Amino acid sequence: MFVLTFVVVLSLVTFSTNKQKRVSEGKAEAYSFDKYGVVSVLSLLALGIALQFAVPEFYDLISSDYTEVYAYSLGAYALLCFGTVVVANSLRAQAIQRLRDQIEQLYSILEPLVGVDPKKGIDFNNAPFEFEYDPQNKKQIQKSTVNVINTAKFTDSAVTQCVYNLNKYLPYKTWFSSPNFPEKVCVFVGNDLPPELAIYPGSDLRPWNWIPLGLNGQGELGWNLGAKESDVGASSYVYEENGKRAKTVLVSKAPQALVVGSTGGGKAIALDEYVEVYSSK
Repeated sequence: MFVLTFVVVLSLVTFSTNKQKRVSEGKAEAYSFDKYGVVSVLSLLALGIALQFAVPEFYDLISSDYTEVYAYSLGAYALLCFGTVVVANSLRAQAIQRLRDQIEQLYSILEPLVGVDPKKGIDFNNAPFEFEYDPQNKKQIQKSTVNVINTAKFTDSAVTQCVYNLNKYLPYKTWFSSPNFPEKVCVFVGNDLPPELAIYPGSDLRPWNWIPLGLNGQGELGWNLGAKESDVGASSYVYEENGKRAKTVLVSKAPQALVVGSTGGGKAIALDEYVEVYSSK
């Protein structure tokens, strides 16, 4: 009876929460609990299994009125189950609401591609997009995949507007798009922001033919003047935010540059021209 009581209480409270939040039974969030909820539910189940076998034997030794004592024990366990499961489902309901808020925000951001039927409203159980959180920060979205239903909306201007909206309303990333028109899928990826100020750390760990130019959120960029990918060395820059060394962003081996300046300023000189360099004092 203890295990049966646990199953009944858990099912009823969870079912009630799902109905309140209008969560479809087939969705993952219909039965997903946070760490506290999982530990609480498993602990209650283990306690129920233990009581199922321990209570009859224990009360046979100390009491002749077995039925009354067993009923009190079962009632106390049922109250414990009810209180714990209610708290666990309350936390789950809060997580569901945070997810709904995130979906609602993405609907507004991706509106040029997905749109919302004014008669039906937002269908939280069947959103036309998926999104992933940054593994380093579970509160930040780093990727969203849109399955375009209305192909008339799938235009370059709509994709551009979505990228603009993402950079405006989710500014913790730099957003880019990767549309696949034949498959009617558009992927939006957010890269880490570059540092606001990056002092040049030097190029002691680089070969002479790989010249560092700058940084983005992915790592250090530079001119590859012929170095092999396995011989580009390593960056000397360490991000202040996380203490990690910048990775190397591989670029083309045939870089181009625009050199500007006043006439006679030395924008172009002969290869064999002697250039006198004065050391700074």
